[in-house]
Amino acid sequence: AFGENCLLGLFFILSMLTRQTIHGASDCNETMSLTGGKILSGNGDEVVIKLSTQDLNKLKELERLGIDPSSTYLAIAQNAVKDMNNKGLIATNNSNRPKVTSYRNDTRAGNLSAFEYNMDTGVLTLNFSETMDVTSISYHLLSI
Repeated sequence: AFGENCLLGLFFILSMLTRQTIHGASDCNETMSLTGGKILSGNGDEVVIKLSTQDLNKLKELERLGIDPSSTYLAIAQNAVKDMNNKGLIATNNSNRPKVTSYRNDTRAGNLSAFEYNMDTGVLTLNFSETMDVTSISYHLLSI
């Protein structure tokens, strides 16, 4: 939540980042800028954003960001959101960046949504509902 009501029409999701920290000390400079999303709340001191599918899948692909509460922080650039008096937000940095207060792990299993097979090239293309770890494929469990 923000310290005062925020004007959502001026909210720039592009400026938001996540950063990994392990055991309280940043061990890398890996960040991910969000590219979009949908505002689910109205003007107020709490802003609720549903991440875009593209951003959610990109975040799940990263092995060191947003994987648990200790690796989930949010950095917001100055003026990423403005208050109801059109004053820009003060940017967060390492000293004032809040840690996540509520975190829920990914508990849903992905599913196969489509596939293509090219008999000339022997290429099988699998499309899933979310990002999958290609190193986990067990070929003997696939049947055509």
